[in-house]
Amino acid sequence: MIVINGKFLTQQLTGVQRFALEITRELALIRKDIVIAAPHESLLIQQIDFQNIEHIGRKGGVLWEQAELPRWLKKNGSPLLINFCNSGPLFYEPSISTIHDLATFVNPDWFSKIFAYSYQLMLPILTKRCEILLTVSEQVKGELVEEFKVNPNKIKVIYNGLPQIFLNNLQKASPLSKKHQILAVGSFDPRKNHNLLMDAFAKLSQNEDWELIIVGRESDLFQYKYQQLADNVKDRIIIINNLSESELVQLYQESEVFVSLSAYEGFGIPVLEAISNQCKVLVSDIPVFHELFTGYVNFTKLDSESVRVGLEEIIKEKKLPISTTSLLEKFSYRKAAISIDEYINSLPSVN
Repeated sequence: MIVINGKFLTQQLTGVQRFALEITRELALIRKDIVIAAPHESLLIQQIDFQNIEHIGRKGGVLWEQAELPRWLKKNGSPLLINFCNSGPLFYEPSISTIHDLATFVNPDWFSKIFAYSYQLMLPILTKRCEILLTVSEQVKGELVEEFKVNPNKIKVIYNGLPQIFLNNLQKASPLSKKHQILAVGSFDPRKNHNLLMDAFAKLSQNEDWELIIVGRESDLFQYKYQQLADNVKDRIIIINNLSESELVQLYQESEVFVSLSAYEGFGIPVLEAISNQCKVLVSDIPVFHELFTGYVNFTKLDSESVRVGLEEIIKEKKLPISTTSLLEKFSYRKAAISIDEYINSLPSVN
C-alpha cells in the first residue's frame, strides 16, 4: 500500500492542490496499490474520480495531518506516505515530500506572520526526514540545496502540466478568436504584483478599447493591500474571485495577452496555461521563467514604466499560431507520475 496525504482534498483548488490532484489521478492509473488518506470533513475538491479514499480521524487541518494521519499509518504497517503540498507529518517515516517553492523564506512579509512562521519551522524538518524530496523546477532545487543543505541527489524535479480540461480544449484556441483582453491569473498575494499591473495598465496610451481581467482569490494567508483604481480605467479593470474550470479555459481562449508579474515563483502554472491557449505572454524577468518558458514569452522588469512599455509592445505584436507540442511533452502530469513511480520502486522501504 502506498498512501497519499489527502489533506489537499479539503482545500481550495489553487496551483499546489492542482498538482496534487492531477499527479494522484495519474499515479492511480499506473499503480493499483494507491490509497488516499483524507479527513472526514467535506471535500472541497470534487473533481477527483478515485474511489480508494480512506476517511480517517475526527479532526482536520494541522491536527489531522500531524497526529491522526501518522497514528493511522503506524497502525497499518507504516506504509510509504507521499505528501504533494508543501507539508506533511513531521515525525513519520518513510515518506516522499514535495516543496513547491521557498516563498516564506524569500520574503516572509508576503504572508501572515503565523503562516510564514509555521512554514519556516516545518520545511527544514520535512526536507530532512523524507527519503525523496520532489520539487517543480531546477531553481527551487538549487534553493533547497542552499537553504537546507539537502543532498542534491535526494531532490527530484517533477514539472507541472496541464489538467485534462485544458488538453481537451487546445484545438479551440486561436489568435484569430482573441479579444482585446489582458488576463492575469493568481491569488491576491503581494508577490503577484497585481497592483503594479493595474498601475501600468492605467498608463497605457491609446488603448481605450482594452480590458484588464484579473482572476484570483483573497486569503488571510497573504498580506495584500488593494490600491485605489485610477478613474480612467475603473470600468475597464475586472476582478473575478471565482471561476469554474471551463470558464477559466474560455477566458484564456478569448484573451489576446496574458501577464504574470510575480516577484517569485517555483513554477508558474498560469503561464503554461496561457502559452498553450495561444496568448501573447508578458512575464517578470525572474530566473524560473527563463528556465521554463524562454522562447515562448516576453520579459519585463518590475517597475511601472517597464511594464507599461512591455504591454504596449506586446499589444502591437502580430501573433501567429505556435506549436506547443514540445512544451506539452516536457510539462506533463502523466510524465511526472511515471517518474514518481520509478522513484517509489527504487526505495528499499517499498521492496
